[in-house]
Amino acid sequence: MKNISKVQSQEYFQKSTTKSSSLQKRFSQREKGWNNRIIASEQILGVVPREYSNKTFLPSINGGTASIVQKYIQMHKNQQELDNLIECEQKIFTTKLEQVRQVHKLYNVPKIHQNVFNQILASSNDKLAILEEELNLMDQKLSPILHCMFTITARENCLNQILSFLKTYQSKDQEKLKELINDFRILSLNTLESIVKWQQYIEHKNLNIQFCLDDNTVYCERFYSDYQILRPQLIKIFELSESHDPFFVKLLGNNQPKLYARIRRAEVELLNLIFNNNYLK
Repeated sequence: MKNISKVQSQEYFQKSTTKSSSLQKRFSQREKGWNNRIIASEQILGVVPREYSNKTFLPSINGGTASIVQKYIQMHKNQQELDNLIECEQKIFTTKLEQVRQVHKLYNVPKIHQNVFNQILASSNDKLAILEEELNLMDQKLSPILHCMFTITARENCLNQILSFLKTYQSKDQEKLKELINDFRILSLNTLESIVKWQQYIEHKNLNIQFCLDDNTVYCERFYSDYQILRPQLIKIFELSESHDPFFVKLLGNNQPKLYARIRRAEVELLNLIFNNNYLK
């Protein structure tokens, strides 16, 4: 006959051992799970590189600790990248704006264009594109305002040469004087056409402003006033028109139909510019 107390003790010990083993297994699994989550977090944060870890990286589990950590670390990383991008774009904008100002200064760009450019820049949703467009046009010598300044400078120099030449003019110098007048005609045409292109450029930007230099003189009026300065001296040498003839059509001669047509178009453009200027006053 078996000892009942001994049997019961053995059964109790077996049950206790089984229960203890089960609890240890559960605690071990839980501890392993937390350890793996810590390793995952360290790898996400870059504290412990994955290649230096003997632990297996836990797969991303929706709603799990690792995925939540990764989510908020990525959010912080994205915000940092966004902040860095904004800061970088601001630095690029500041640099390009300063470049534009230096280029305007280099080419003596008149205030009228600088003011127009600032208006366009202020109203644009893509300011960097406006700056790049201005710099590219300037760099490639395609800017309408640069064409204006180049042709105006050349025209002014030619006018001064004519005035200086007339001071010492002699009859034997007539051909040389004709050559200077022909040059002045071409430069006047180039200047007017450049001003028209500039007007079209700003009209395309929904602005309507008359071109003028920093002395506030509307330059299209100079074509008539310069002719009036030259006429009293030239009329002693050539037959000139009694009316305004800023392109010296009277001295053009024959067999130049293309140039004549160009002059007629320029005369119409000049009248339009002066009319618009009077309208805007």
